[in-house]
Amino acid sequence: MRIGIKPRVDVVFKKVFASAEHSDITRDFLNSLLPLAGLPRIASLTILNPFRLADFQGDKEIVVDVHAEDENRREFQIEMQLKRDAGLPSRVMDNLSRLYGSQVGKGKPYGGHRQTIAIWILEHRFFGDANWLHVFRFRDDTSGEILSDELIAITVELPKREVLPGSGALGTFETGIDEWLWFLEHGEEIDPAESWYQGLRSELQEAVTIMEAFSKQDKARYTYDRRLEWERLQLGMKEEARAEGKAEATRDVAKKMLALGIPPETIVAATGVPKEELSAL
Repeated sequence: MRIGIKPRVDVVFKKVFASAEHSDITRDFLNSLLPLAGLPRIASLTILNPFRLADFQGDKEIVVDVHAEDENRREFQIEMQLKRDAGLPSRVMDNLSRLYGSQVGKGKPYGGHRQTIAIWILEHRFFGDANWLHVFRFRDDTSGEILSDELIAITVELPKREVLPGSGALGTFETGIDEWLWFLEHGEEIDPAESWYQGLRSELQEAVTIMEAFSKQDKARYTYDRRLEWERLQLGMKEEARAEGKAEATRDVAKKMLALGIPPETIVAATGVPKEELSAL
């Protein structure tokens, strides 16, 4: 039987990638991605508390999906982003700078910061090009000189990777990152009883085992279902707000046309606003 739950939904994503007892999963995922960004692989990984309290009253607290540190004390943030958000760049920079800034306490000299890497996995297309992977650093536009390599943001756009040559059934990919991205996109379709599943790498099998156990726990499944309902509700509210905003803009145009003395019949034909509504405007 297929697992039937999506690894991209936050409660499942955190269970798979933010569990201290399953840090090998997160380490394997990072090691499949970091070399593509020109960064060294990880030998060991420690999962940290995803909550970072605000330093001052009125500041925002930081809550991340996955927070981890490797043997060289590089700090990692991994986020799974389902909803399209025009403010994403600001969120990326805000979270990344807060994690980085909190490494050195008040009164301590600069220079004690550690490399901080934020990885954002996007369920939707965000950038206009065909590249599924983007790596952002503080770099000079003219010379290419890097001001600092301590702040790095990486984005992964799932829809772009899926349409590239080589995408297919899990187990046929040549690289680890393709396997992990397929897992994130199609993990709910996996049936652990099928023979091909036994040939997967141990980290992927471990991730599937966590999802399977999660799906069979009544309380966990209830939480998952409520989270999906919340996502659908939020999407519906956003669509309603967008439609209402468009209708309001159309009424504003009709009102301006009325003020210019344009005949009602012409306004109705041009804007679609019903004639009986024009008098209210």
